[in-house]
Amino acid sequence: MIRAQSVDAFRLSALAQDTFALACPDGTDPADIAEHIAAQLSAVAFEADLETTGVAIYLAESEGEVVGYAMLCGEVYPPI
Repeated sequence: MIRAQSVDAFRLSALAQDTFALACPDGTDPADIAEHIAAQLSAVAFEADLETTGVAIYLAESEGEVVGYAMLCGEVYPPI
């Protein structure tokens, strides 16, 4: 795992958008999923997160492709 930089925002966003719905419970409204993706998982949102003090994002790569990430945010964001 390596610490993500702002140049990684697009790759992080692509993975998050491709996989977010897989983590949602069955029956989740597709409109709610789309709204969350647009608001929280865009490249712009990841760029903002990467520039936020107290947030660290680490990405995992395999053969040059992002295959996972971990976002550590402490007290910056309230628990869900």
